[in-house]
Amino acid sequence: MDSTQCWHCQYYVPDDDLYPNWEEDQRSGCGQGTCHRRCPVAQKPDDEDERVVHYGYWPVVLSGDFCGDFVSRSSRQ
Repeated sequence: MDSTQCWHCQYYVPDDDLYPNWEEDQRSGCGQGTCHRRCPVAQKPDDEDERVVHYGYWPVVLSGDFCGDFVSRSSRQ
């Protein structure tokens, strides 16, 4: 059975652009990505301008984080 870390979960989407050594960083638990288990979360960008529209963002997680809604990648069909 896979570890219940985000790296092994089917809902985890790695951020390829941030990591030139993508595979190594992800497997070490230091890679960053997003969790697509649920819908994006509404947030206001870090900006002083109150006129800025709120946007939805996927929750940012690390590949080594524990996943409470874990579904193994290998069980995906």
